Amino acid sequence: MEANLEPQSRESFEAPVREFEDRVLGYARALVQDQARAEQITERAFAAVLTAPDRGRALEPRLAAATRKLAGYKAGGPLLPTLPASDSRVSRDLHQRILDTVEDRQYTSNPARSRLIAVGIAVLVVAAVGLAQLQQ
Repeated sequence: MEANLEPQSRESFEAPVREFEDRVLGYARALVQDQARAEQITERAFAAVLTAPDRGRALEPRLAAATRKLAGYKAGGPLLPTLPASDSRVSRDLHQRILDTVEDRQYTSNPARSRLIAVGIAVLVVAAVGLAQLQQ
């Protein structure tokens, strides 16, 4: 089954962001002990997971793994099936930054760039063939 790599609407990923953002932030803060860095990790973890080709798989363990990786922990450590409970609360500003980061990543990730390059090459080939036929 081929993954759907089409960009999602902001509304389609807002619900999972709301569901997990506090716990992702709390986990990131516990790992790095720095609020600003934890916020950056939270943004990047959501962007990486929600724009991945395998976005249909279980979200929570993937968010936990991405958070751990972005915090600098090696992939060989224990994987969490769920994010730990947290008293952290994501601000409205951070929530918007998370959504913006996910949205931006959809158009700048490798699959999106690859798709744009493929379309550009196809257009050039069609133009070259058309030009060659006109010269005959």
